[in-house]
Amino acid sequence: MDQDIRFQVPLTFVSSVGAAYLTTPYRCVLRDIKGTVQAAETSIMSTATSLPLAVTELTSSTSLGAVAIPLTSSNVAAAALGTYTPNASSSLGSTVLASGTVIKVAAASLSSASTVVLLDIELDPYAREL
Repeated sequence: MDQDIRFQVPLTFVSSVGAAYLTTPYRCVLRDIKGTVQAAETSIMSTATSLPLAVTELTSSTSLGAVAIPLTSSNVAAAALGTYTPNASSSLGSTVLASGTVIKVAAASLSSASTVVLLDIELDPYAREL
């Protein structure tokens, strides 16, 4: 039986500004974040093949990983799905977060396009090793 807790958070990036702040409700491990683009946008980034979302622990700025949303010719398609890659130096995503830890999910280097991404967050409340 899957004991992980999943929830969704909408995130809007406007003119290269966008961040979501999530507070962990209990001691846990961040297992996964998927980002699903809600509407197609053009010219979102000029030189990249993916829209990177940095995932960090806010207080210490410790990198937990990154979500990469695929781009085609600087455009993002509706329903494009971003995949999460845990930071290899944080034991492949098994960093235990204390209750009340703030996780920041932020984009970098966007053009003036407005983009809405639905973040699907998965937490392991038992902080199990994989």
